[in-house]
Amino acid sequence: MHLPHLILAGLCPLLTAASAPPSLQVETPRQEDETPALVELDFESAVSRAERMEKFLVILWVKGPDSPAGTRFREAIFGDKGVQQWIDENAVAVRIDAELDKDGARRNPLRRYPCVDILDFVRGGRVGRITVEDSSADFLATVYGATAESASVEKPEGEAAKEPFRWLAWANTRFRAVEPQGRKDAVNGYTWCLRRADDFRPGFRNRYLEFLLERISSAKMQAPEAVDILKAEAGLLAEQLRAGTGTRQTAYDLVRVNNWRRKELETRDFFIELGGRGPMQDKARRWLLPAAAPVLGRYQQYDEILAEVRDEATVIFASRIASLNAASGKAPIPTEGGDAAPVKIVEPLPYSVPDSRMQIIEQASWVYEALLAGGRGSDARELFELMVGAYPVSKTFGLFMERALRLELWQLTAEIGDIGMGTLDARGQKRMQRLLQRIPEPTGDQGGGDADR
Repeated sequence: MHLPHLILAGLCPLLTAASAPPSLQVETPRQEDETPALVELDFESAVSRAERMEKFLVILWVKGPDSPAGTRFREAIFGDKGVQQWIDENAVAVRIDAELDKDGARRNPLRRYPCVDILDFVRGGRVGRITVEDSSADFLATVYGATAESASVEKPEGEAAKEPFRWLAWANTRFRAVEPQGRKDAVNGYTWCLRRADDFRPGFRNRYLEFLLERISSAKMQAPEAVDILKAEAGLLAEQLRAGTGTRQTAYDLVRVNNWRRKELETRDFFIELGGRGPMQDKARRWLLPAAAPVLGRYQQYDEILAEVRDEATVIFASRIASLNAASGKAPIPTEGGDAAPVKIVEPLPYSVPDSRMQIIEQASWVYEALLAGGRGSDARELFELMVGAYPVSKTFGLFMERALRLELWQLTAEIGDIGMGTLDARGQKRMQRLLQRIPEPTGDQGGGDADR
Protein backbone atom coordinates (compact mmCIF):
# COMPACT_ATOMS: atom_id res chain seq x y z
CA MET A 1 0.00 0.00 0.00
CA HIS A 2 1.08 3.58 -0.59
CA LEU A 3 1.58 6.20 2.08
CA PRO A 4 -1.21 8.70 2.60
CA HIS A 5 -0.44 11.93 0.75
CA LEU A 6 -0.04 13.82 4.01
CA ILE A 7 2.66 11.48 5.26
CA LEU A 8 4.44 11.33 1.92
CA ALA A 9 4.51 15.10 1.69
CA GLY A 10 6.25 15.29 5.04
CA LEU A 11 8.71 12.50 4.28
CA CYS A 12 10.22 13.73 1.02
CA PRO A 13 11.73 17.05 2.26
CA LEU A 14 13.20 15.35 5.31
CA LEU A 15 14.71 12.60 3.18
CA THR A 16 16.36 15.27 1.05
CA ALA A 17 17.78 16.91 4.16
CA ALA A 18 19.29 13.61 5.26
CA SER A 19 20.84 12.80 1.87
CA ALA A 20 24.49 11.95 1.31
CA PRO A 21 26.98 14.61 0.11
CA PRO A 22 26.93 15.47 -3.62
CA SER A 23 30.20 13.61 -4.14
CA LEU A 24 28.39 10.33 -3.51
CA GLN A 25 25.49 10.98 -5.86
CA VAL A 26 24.93 8.91 -9.00
CA GLU A 27 24.89 11.11 -12.10
CA THR A 28 23.09 8.75 -14.50
CA PRO A 29 19.50 9.95 -15.02
CA ARG A 30 16.58 7.54 -14.79
CA GLN A 31 13.13 7.59 -16.30
CA GLU A 32 10.52 8.26 -13.61
CA ASP A 33 8.55 5.07 -14.28
CA GLU A 34 11.56 2.78 -14.52
CA THR A 35 12.31 0.12 -11.93
CA PRO A 36 16.12 0.22 -11.63
CA ALA A 37 18.16 -2.75 -12.74
CA LEU A 38 20.07 -4.37 -9.89
CA VAL A 39 23.62 -5.54 -10.38
CA GLU A 40 24.00 -9.34 -10.18
CA LEU A 41 26.85 -10.08 -7.74
CA ASP A 42 27.83 -12.58 -5.09
CA PHE A 43 27.92 -11.42 -1.48
CA GLU A 44 31.68 -10.99 -1.22
CA SER A 45 31.86 -8.89 -4.37
CA ALA A 46 28.91 -6.77 -3.26
CA VAL A 47 30.53 -6.09 0.11
CA SER A 48 33.80 -5.18 -1.58
CA ARG A 49 32.07 -2.70 -3.88
CA ALA A 50 30.10 -1.05 -1.07
CA GLU A 51 33.20 -0.72 1.13
CA ARG A 52 35.27 0.71 -1.73
CA MET A 53 32.59 3.30 -2.54
CA GLU A 54 31.86 3.96 1.18
CA LYS A 55 28.15 3.40 0.63
CA PHE A 56 25.36 1.35 2.11
CA LEU A 57 24.74 -2.07 0.56
CA VAL A 58 21.16 -2.92 -0.40
CA ILE A 59 20.67 -6.60 -1.30
CA LEU A 60 17.63 -8.12 -2.92
CA TRP A 61 17.87 -11.77 -1.86
CA VAL A 62 16.08 -14.23 -4.14
CA LYS A 63 16.11 -18.00 -4.50
CA GLY A 64 15.88 -19.22 -8.05
CA PRO A 65 13.88 -17.55 -10.83
CA ASP A 66 11.59 -14.69 -9.85
CA SER A 67 8.00 -15.69 -9.14
CA PRO A 68 5.13 -13.29 -9.92
CA ALA A 69 4.94 -12.44 -6.21
CA GLY A 70 8.71 -11.84 -6.15
CA THR A 71 8.48 -9.53 -9.14
CA ARG A 72 5.69 -7.57 -7.48
CA PHE A 73 7.76 -7.23 -4.30
CA ARG A 74 10.78 -6.01 -6.24
CA GLU A 75 8.75 -3.45 -8.17
CA ALA A 76 6.96 -2.27 -5.01
CA ILE A 77 10.28 -1.56 -3.25
CA PHE A 78 12.73 -0.53 -5.95
CA GLY A 79 10.16 1.12 -8.22
CA ASP A 80 9.29 3.68 -5.54
CA LYS A 81 10.74 7.12 -6.38
CA GLY A 82 11.74 7.83 -2.78
CA VAL A 83 13.61 4.53 -2.53
CA GLN A 84 15.24 5.17 -5.92
CA GLN A 85 16.44 8.59 -4.79
CA TRP A 86 17.87 7.28 -1.53
CA ILE A 87 19.69 4.42 -3.26
CA ASP A 88 21.08 6.76 -5.94
CA GLU A 89 22.54 9.01 -3.28
CA ASN A 90 23.56 6.56 -0.59
CA ALA A 91 23.80 2.92 -1.62
CA VAL A 92 24.97 0.14 -3.89
CA ALA A 93 22.00 -2.05 -4.85
CA VAL A 94 22.51 -5.67 -5.92
CA ARG A 95 20.54 -8.85 -6.51
CA ILE A 96 21.89 -12.12 -5.09
CA ASP A 97 20.48 -15.54 -5.89
CA ALA A 98 20.87 -17.71 -2.78
CA GLU A 99 20.97 -20.84 -4.93
CA LEU A 100 24.03 -19.54 -6.79
CA ASP A 101 25.78 -17.95 -3.79
CA LYS A 102 25.23 -20.55 -1.09
CA ASP A 103 28.07 -19.24 1.08
CA GLY A 104 26.63 -15.73 1.08
CA ALA A 105 23.20 -17.13 1.91
CA ARG A 106 24.62 -19.07 4.88
CA ARG A 107 26.19 -15.88 6.23
CA ASN A 108 22.87 -14.06 5.95
CA PRO A 109 20.28 -16.68 6.98
CA LEU A 110 16.75 -15.99 5.83
CA ARG A 111 13.54 -17.80 6.65
CA ARG A 112 11.98 -17.03 3.28
CA TYR A 113 12.61 -15.27 0.03
CA PRO A 114 12.55 -12.68 -1.45
CA CYS A 115 13.73 -10.12 1.04
CA VAL A 116 15.90 -7.00 1.16
CA ASP A 117 18.85 -6.41 3.48
CA ILE A 118 20.22 -2.92 4.12
CA LEU A 119 23.83 -3.04 5.40
CA ASP A 120 26.13 -0.23 6.53
CA PHE A 121 29.87 -0.90 6.20
CA VAL A 122 30.91 2.56 7.35
CA ARG A 123 29.48 2.19 10.84
CA GLY A 124 28.98 -1.57 10.70
CA GLY A 125 25.95 -3.80 11.03
CA ARG A 126 22.58 -4.33 9.41
CA VAL A 127 20.37 -1.26 9.22
CA GLY A 128 17.26 -3.31 8.58
CA ARG A 129 15.57 -6.15 6.73
CA ILE A 130 12.52 -5.69 4.50
CA THR A 131 10.25 -8.70 3.97
CA VAL A 132 7.38 -9.39 1.60
CA GLU A 133 4.92 -8.02 4.19
CA ASP A 134 6.67 -4.65 4.01
CA SER A 135 6.50 -1.86 1.47
CA SER A 136 8.62 1.01 0.19
CA ALA A 137 7.43 3.08 3.15
CA ASP A 138 8.97 0.53 5.51
CA PHE A 139 12.23 0.76 3.56
CA LEU A 140 12.24 4.55 3.93
CA ALA A 141 11.37 4.33 7.63
CA THR A 142 14.28 1.94 8.14
CA VAL A 143 16.89 4.13 6.44
CA TYR A 144 15.48 7.38 7.74
CA GLY A 145 18.33 9.23 9.44
CA ALA A 146 20.86 6.46 8.63
CA THR A 147 22.92 8.46 6.13
CA ALA A 148 26.38 9.98 6.03
CA GLU A 149 25.08 13.06 7.85
CA SER A 150 23.18 11.13 10.50
CA ALA A 151 25.46 12.47 13.21
CA SER A 152 23.81 15.87 12.68
CA VAL A 153 20.32 14.54 13.48
CA GLU A 154 19.40 15.94 16.88
CA LYS A 155 16.57 15.27 19.30
CA PRO A 156 13.54 17.27 18.13
CA GLU A 157 12.74 20.35 20.17
CA GLY A 158 10.32 23.24 19.83
CA GLU A 159 8.24 23.12 16.65
CA ALA A 160 10.36 20.24 15.37
CA ALA A 161 9.06 18.13 18.27
CA LYS A 162 5.66 18.06 16.56
CA GLU A 163 7.03 16.29 13.48
CA PRO A 164 6.91 12.46 13.80
CA PHE A 165 9.44 11.98 11.00
CA ARG A 166 12.03 13.99 12.91
CA TRP A 167 11.51 11.76 15.93
CA LEU A 168 11.83 8.74 13.65
CA ALA A 169 15.09 10.04 12.17
CA TRP A 170 16.53 10.79 15.61
CA ALA A 171 15.46 7.39 17.00
CA ASN A 172 16.97 5.56 14.02
CA THR A 173 20.23 7.44 14.46
CA ARG A 174 20.38 6.74 18.19
CA PHE A 175 19.41 3.09 17.63
CA ARG A 176 22.69 2.53 15.82
CA ALA A 177 24.86 4.64 18.12
CA VAL A 178 27.71 2.79 19.80
CA GLU A 179 27.41 4.40 23.23
CA PRO A 180 25.20 2.72 25.87
CA GLN A 181 22.74 5.63 25.92
CA GLY A 182 22.00 5.17 22.22
CA ARG A 183 19.41 2.43 22.48
CA LYS A 184 17.76 4.13 25.45
CA ASP A 185 17.31 7.31 23.43
CA ALA A 186 16.05 5.28 20.48
CA VAL A 187 13.40 3.59 22.63
CA ASN A 188 12.25 7.02 23.84
CA GLY A 189 11.98 8.26 20.26
CA TYR A 190 10.11 5.20 19.00
CA THR A 191 7.78 5.34 22.00
CA TRP A 192 6.96 8.96 21.20
CA CYS A 193 6.08 7.87 17.66
CA LEU A 194 3.95 5.02 19.00
CA ARG A 195 1.93 7.19 21.37
CA ARG A 196 2.05 10.77 20.10
CA ALA A 197 2.61 10.71 16.35
CA ASP A 198 -1.08 10.41 15.45
CA ASP A 199 -1.75 13.73 17.21
CA PHE A 200 0.19 15.42 14.42
CA ARG A 201 0.03 12.93 11.52
CA PRO A 202 -3.08 10.74 11.75
CA GLY A 203 -2.37 7.22 10.56
CA PHE A 204 1.34 7.32 11.39
CA ARG A 205 1.02 4.74 14.17
CA ASN A 206 -0.84 2.22 12.02
CA ARG A 207 1.57 2.67 9.14
CA TYR A 208 4.69 2.08 11.22
CA LEU A 209 3.35 -0.09 14.04
CA GLU A 210 5.37 -3.19 13.11
CA PHE A 211 8.54 -1.20 12.61
CA LEU A 212 8.18 0.61 15.95
CA LEU A 213 7.36 -2.56 17.89
CA GLU A 214 10.24 -4.46 16.30
CA ARG A 215 12.72 -1.69 17.14
CA ILE A 216 11.53 -1.27 20.72
CA SER A 217 11.56 -5.03 21.27
CA SER A 218 15.02 -5.51 19.79
CA ALA A 219 16.46 -2.80 22.08
CA LYS A 220 15.37 -4.40 25.36
CA MET A 221 18.79 -5.90 26.17
CA GLN A 222 20.49 -2.49 26.13
CA ALA A 223 17.38 -0.59 27.26
CA PRO A 224 15.46 -2.74 29.78
CA GLU A 225 12.76 -0.08 30.03
CA ALA A 226 11.55 -1.30 26.63
CA VAL A 227 10.02 -4.32 28.40
CA ASP A 228 7.91 -2.08 30.63
CA ILE A 229 6.94 0.16 27.72
CA LEU A 230 5.55 -2.73 25.71
CA LYS A 231 3.84 -4.15 28.79
CA ALA A 232 2.21 -0.79 29.48
CA GLU A 233 1.12 -0.52 25.84
CA ALA A 234 -0.52 -3.95 26.05
CA GLY A 235 -2.23 -2.87 29.27
CA LEU A 236 -3.66 0.30 27.71
CA LEU A 237 -5.04 -1.62 24.75
CA ALA A 238 -6.49 -4.37 26.94
CA GLU A 239 -8.21 -1.82 29.15
CA GLN A 240 -9.98 -0.29 26.13
CA LEU A 241 -11.27 -3.70 25.07
CA ARG A 242 -12.19 -4.59 28.63
CA ALA A 243 -14.22 -1.39 28.96
CA GLY A 244 -15.99 -2.00 25.66
CA THR A 245 -14.49 1.07 23.98
CA GLY A 246 -11.94 -0.74 21.83
CA THR A 247 -12.18 -1.35 18.10
CA ARG A 248 -10.99 -4.03 15.73
CA GLN A 249 -7.81 -1.98 15.36
CA THR A 250 -7.36 -2.04 19.15
CA ALA A 251 -7.60 -5.83 19.20
CA TYR A 252 -5.17 -6.10 16.30
CA ASP A 253 -2.68 -3.81 18.04
CA LEU A 254 -2.92 -5.85 21.25
CA VAL A 255 -2.16 -9.07 19.37
CA ARG A 256 0.84 -7.48 17.64
CA VAL A 257 2.22 -5.98 20.87
CA ASN A 258 1.93 -9.33 22.65
CA ASN A 259 3.48 -11.05 19.65
CA TRP A 260 6.60 -8.86 19.89
CA ARG A 261 6.62 -9.37 23.68
CA ARG A 262 6.46 -13.16 23.11
CA LYS A 263 3.42 -13.17 25.39
CA GLU A 264 0.85 -15.08 23.34
CA LEU A 265 -0.36 -16.68 26.56
CA GLU A 266 -1.50 -13.26 27.74
CA THR A 267 -3.60 -12.91 24.61
CA ARG A 268 -5.16 -16.30 25.42
CA ASP A 269 -5.80 -15.31 29.03
CA PHE A 270 -7.37 -12.02 28.01
CA PHE A 271 -9.59 -13.78 25.49
CA ILE A 272 -10.90 -15.97 28.31
CA GLU A 273 -11.32 -12.98 30.62
CA LEU A 274 -13.62 -11.19 28.19
CA GLY A 275 -16.14 -14.06 28.10
CA GLY A 276 -19.65 -13.10 29.23
CA ARG A 277 -18.84 -9.44 29.86
CA GLY A 278 -21.15 -7.93 27.25
CA PRO A 279 -21.74 -7.47 23.51
CA MET A 280 -18.69 -5.25 22.87
CA GLN A 281 -16.45 -7.66 24.73
CA ASP A 282 -17.95 -10.50 22.67
CA LYS A 283 -16.90 -8.61 19.54
CA ALA A 284 -13.40 -8.31 20.94
CA ARG A 285 -13.30 -12.08 21.55
CA ARG A 286 -14.16 -12.70 17.90
CA TRP A 287 -11.37 -10.33 16.82
CA LEU A 288 -8.93 -12.10 19.13
CA LEU A 289 -9.99 -15.64 18.19
CA PRO A 290 -7.42 -16.20 15.39
CA ALA A 291 -4.55 -15.42 17.78
CA ALA A 292 -6.06 -17.23 20.76
CA ALA A 293 -7.23 -20.45 19.06
CA PRO A 294 -3.79 -22.09 18.57
CA VAL A 295 -2.84 -21.44 22.19
CA LEU A 296 -6.19 -22.66 23.50
CA GLY A 297 -5.88 -25.75 21.34
CA ARG A 298 -2.38 -26.60 22.52
CA TYR A 299 -3.61 -26.41 26.12
CA GLN A 300 -6.76 -28.41 25.23
CA GLN A 301 -9.08 -25.61 26.33
CA TYR A 302 -11.67 -26.74 23.85
CA ASP A 303 -14.70 -25.29 25.64
CA GLU A 304 -13.34 -21.77 25.19
CA ILE A 305 -12.94 -22.29 21.46
CA LEU A 306 -16.39 -23.85 21.08
CA ALA A 307 -18.06 -21.13 23.16
CA GLU A 308 -16.81 -18.55 20.66
CA VAL A 309 -17.18 -20.57 17.46
CA ARG A 310 -20.62 -21.91 18.35
CA ASP A 311 -22.10 -23.37 15.11
CA GLU A 312 -20.24 -20.94 12.84
CA ALA A 313 -16.90 -22.68 12.32
CA THR A 314 -17.37 -23.15 8.59
CA VAL A 315 -18.84 -19.65 8.21
CA ILE A 316 -15.86 -18.09 10.01
CA PHE A 317 -13.24 -19.79 7.88
CA ALA A 318 -15.17 -19.45 4.62
CA SER A 319 -15.18 -15.70 5.30
CA ARG A 320 -11.44 -15.65 5.95
CA ILE A 321 -10.69 -17.63 2.79
CA ALA A 322 -12.92 -15.38 0.70
CA SER A 323 -11.42 -12.25 2.28
CA LEU A 324 -7.88 -13.44 1.57
CA ASN A 325 -8.83 -14.22 -2.03
CA ALA A 326 -10.42 -10.80 -2.43
CA ALA A 327 -7.36 -9.05 -1.00
CA SER A 328 -5.05 -10.91 -3.38
CA GLY A 329 -7.29 -10.47 -6.41
CA LYS A 330 -8.16 -14.16 -6.70
CA ALA A 331 -11.56 -15.46 -7.74
CA PRO A 332 -13.82 -16.60 -4.89
CA ILE A 333 -14.08 -20.30 -4.16
CA PRO A 334 -17.36 -21.70 -5.56
CA THR A 335 -19.98 -22.41 -2.90
CA GLU A 336 -23.11 -24.53 -2.89
CA GLY A 337 -26.26 -22.90 -4.25
CA GLY A 338 -29.59 -22.74 -2.52
CA ASP A 339 -30.50 -20.47 0.38
CA ALA A 340 -27.01 -20.30 1.88
CA ALA A 341 -26.05 -16.80 3.01
CA PRO A 342 -23.33 -15.13 0.94
CA VAL A 343 -19.84 -15.35 2.36
CA LYS A 344 -18.85 -12.20 4.20
CA ILE A 345 -15.78 -10.36 2.89
CA VAL A 346 -13.82 -8.56 5.61
CA GLU A 347 -11.50 -5.80 4.44
CA PRO A 348 -8.02 -5.97 6.01
CA LEU A 349 -7.10 -3.17 8.37
CA PRO A 350 -4.88 -0.52 6.77
CA TYR A 351 -1.19 -1.48 6.89
CA SER A 352 -1.89 -4.62 8.92
CA VAL A 353 0.17 -7.78 8.60
CA PRO A 354 -1.75 -9.69 5.93
CA ASP A 355 -3.65 -12.84 6.73
CA SER A 356 -2.11 -15.88 5.10
CA ARG A 357 -3.12 -19.28 3.82
CA MET A 358 -0.85 -20.99 6.36
CA GLN A 359 -2.40 -19.11 9.29
CA ILE A 360 -5.91 -19.95 8.14
CA ILE A 361 -5.07 -23.65 7.77
CA GLU A 362 -3.34 -23.87 11.16
CA GLN A 363 -6.06 -22.03 13.06
CA ALA A 364 -8.81 -24.04 11.36
CA SER A 365 -7.06 -27.24 12.40
CA TRP A 366 -7.24 -26.24 16.07
CA VAL A 367 -10.95 -25.47 15.76
CA TYR A 368 -11.31 -28.86 14.06
CA GLU A 369 -9.70 -30.55 17.06
CA ALA A 370 -12.01 -28.70 19.44
CA LEU A 371 -15.05 -29.78 17.44
CA LEU A 372 -13.91 -33.41 17.51
CA ALA A 373 -13.19 -33.25 21.24
CA GLY A 374 -16.64 -31.79 21.82
CA GLY A 375 -18.35 -34.65 20.00
CA ARG A 376 -19.30 -32.51 17.01
CA GLY A 377 -17.96 -34.76 14.31
CA SER A 378 -20.35 -33.61 11.57
CA ASP A 379 -19.32 -29.97 12.08
CA ALA A 380 -15.68 -31.04 12.10
CA ARG A 381 -16.17 -32.94 8.84
CA GLU A 382 -17.81 -29.88 7.24
CA LEU A 383 -14.87 -27.71 8.27
CA PHE A 384 -12.40 -30.28 6.94
CA GLU A 385 -14.18 -30.41 3.59
CA LEU A 386 -14.11 -26.62 3.34
CA MET A 387 -10.40 -26.46 4.04
CA VAL A 388 -9.29 -29.24 1.68
CA GLY A 389 -11.56 -27.80 -0.99
CA ALA A 390 -9.91 -24.40 -0.66
CA TYR A 391 -6.36 -25.59 0.06
CA PRO A 392 -5.76 -29.19 -1.10
CA VAL A 393 -2.13 -29.13 0.02
CA SER A 394 -0.04 -31.30 2.30
CA LYS A 395 -0.14 -28.65 5.05
CA THR A 396 -3.92 -29.01 5.31
CA PHE A 397 -4.01 -32.79 5.33
CA GLY A 398 -0.99 -32.99 7.63
CA LEU A 399 -2.28 -30.61 10.30
CA PHE A 400 -5.76 -32.13 10.35
CA MET A 401 -4.20 -35.59 10.70
CA GLU A 402 -2.06 -34.35 13.59
CA ARG A 403 -5.14 -33.02 15.37
CA ALA A 404 -6.91 -36.35 14.98
CA LEU A 405 -3.78 -38.13 16.26
CA ARG A 406 -3.73 -35.94 19.38
CA LEU A 407 -7.23 -37.21 20.17
CA GLU A 408 -6.25 -40.82 19.34
CA LEU A 409 -8.84 -41.02 16.58
CA TRP A 410 -6.92 -43.61 14.59
CA GLN A 411 -9.57 -44.46 12.03
CA LEU A 412 -10.25 -40.80 11.28
CA THR A 413 -6.52 -40.18 10.92
CA ALA A 414 -6.31 -43.03 8.42
CA GLU A 415 -9.28 -41.68 6.46
CA ILE A 416 -7.71 -38.22 6.15
CA GLY A 417 -4.43 -39.82 5.15
CA ASP A 418 -6.14 -41.90 2.45
CA ILE A 419 -7.76 -38.78 0.98
CA GLY A 420 -4.42 -37.00 1.06
CA MET A 421 -2.67 -39.91 -0.64
CA GLY A 422 -5.13 -39.68 -3.49
CA THR A 423 -4.80 -35.89 -3.79
CA LEU A 424 -1.17 -34.92 -3.22
CA ASP A 425 1.99 -35.30 -5.24
CA ALA A 426 4.82 -37.67 -4.30
CA ARG A 427 6.34 -35.26 -1.77
CA GLY A 428 2.99 -34.71 -0.05
CA GLN A 429 2.33 -38.44 -0.01
CA LYS A 430 5.55 -39.00 1.90
CA ARG A 431 4.28 -36.71 4.65
CA MET A 432 1.02 -38.65 4.75
CA GLN A 433 2.94 -41.90 5.07
CA ARG A 434 5.03 -40.58 7.96
CA LEU A 435 1.88 -39.54 9.82
CA LEU A 436 0.11 -42.81 9.09
CA GLN A 437 3.03 -44.64 10.68
CA ARG A 438 2.14 -42.95 13.98
CA ILE A 439 -1.10 -44.92 14.18
CA PRO A 440 -0.45 -47.77 16.65
CA GLU A 441 -0.84 -51.36 15.57
CA PRO A 442 -4.21 -52.89 16.54
CA THR A 443 -4.12 -54.66 19.91
CA GLY A 444 -7.63 -55.92 20.39
CA ASP A 445 -10.38 -53.34 20.87
CA GLN A 446 -9.20 -50.05 19.33
CA GLY A 447 -11.42 -47.08 20.18
CA GLY A 448 -11.44 -43.67 18.62
CA GLY A 449 -12.65 -44.70 15.20
CA ASP A 450 -15.80 -42.59 15.18
CA ALA A 451 -15.42 -38.86 14.61
CA ASP A 452 -18.89 -38.31 16.10
CA ARG A 453 -18.00 -39.83 19.46
